[in-house]
Amino acid sequence: MGIRLITTVGGAYSNSYATIKEADTFAVNFPWYNDIVDANGNVIKGWSTFTEQEQIQALIQAAFSMDGLPWAGVKCKPASDAGLPSEDWDQYFTKKGETIPEGIFGYFDDSGFQIGSGQGDNVLRWGTEGQDFLKNVSSFRRKTFETSFKFFDKDGNELPPDRDEIISESGPPGDRTRDLIRIWDTPVNIAYIQGTFNDAFKPGSSGLWYWGVYVNGKQLFNFPGTTATQAQRMAWPRNNVSCEGETADCTFIPQKIKNAQILIAYNFLIKPYLVPGTPSLPPAAPEGTYVKRQKLDVLEIEYQQYQGFDPTADPCIDKCNDPYLYQVFDWLANLLGCWVTDSGSNREVRLYRN
Repeated sequence: MGIRLITTVGGAYSNSYATIKEADTFAVNFPWYNDIVDANGNVIKGWSTFTEQEQIQALIQAAFSMDGLPWAGVKCKPASDAGLPSEDWDQYFTKKGETIPEGIFGYFDDSGFQIGSGQGDNVLRWGTEGQDFLKNVSSFRRKTFETSFKFFDKDGNELPPDRDEIISESGPPGDRTRDLIRIWDTPVNIAYIQGTFNDAFKPGSSGLWYWGVYVNGKQLFNFPGTTATQAQRMAWPRNNVSCEGETADCTFIPQKIKNAQILIAYNFLIKPYLVPGTPSLPPAAPEGTYVKRQKLDVLEIEYQQYQGFDPTADPCIDKCNDPYLYQVFDWLANLLGCWVTDSGSNREVRLYRN
């Protein structure tokens, strides 16, 4: 199983602000979404030409490297998922067919699914028997292909919902995928859920259970490790800060933060030596000069050799105390704007020699 993004806002196990879909939506607006050719005729790989696993790894590296920036505001705590069960929700399948690795309880993958065991009234069964599994449930959202669900209590009694709310549906009757919320006017305790699939015209087909599981409007996640009781893992979300008319709170990540993460991730992909802790060396940079001192009254300019950035060497030119990302991406502070408290040291104007 590959690496997966966990984008719970303020989660104890989160490893990314942006999802793959958000990264693709952002990157497609730029030339570097596809391969590009630089001024020297070198082909630079585009975002879309990297594998999804490479993109995921770069997004995770970017998110954690951003922790060291001088963020404004206060980190939210405790974690938004504190106290939620940490076990693998897949273990509660008591009857299932093929398990897709990135299935319905797999972190944030909304393209996965579980396939039922053939056809009948019990093609999918999830939960426990003889004890309450999901307590005080007033709504249960699921997305399925021609698969109806029945809910039962610990004594085996069916718990029919009082009404339904259709979020979306596609396909004609008999071949329909539906995203549906089942609603109970009086909360119930559910022991297990049973999926039903019958299609005489498609004997080789089976029930499909897509997407995530939402109970009372909150998604259940497949957390590794112990129950999340610690503070949120990453620097965002934050509160006690406003920027350009937007007030941060503990429920969302500002879009500028996600945009910065995606740009950093792409730069890490095409320049892997920039990833913090990477032992590799950068390619040889053409020598050049930058202006170190300039006097305007009686014109006086002093030039100093510029060798390009090498993270293994001392890059300090009046910016030794800047965060690492400021040292390697001089555009970053301007992009983040008032979400950070410090834009770093002044940059020299570099004049490159051809």
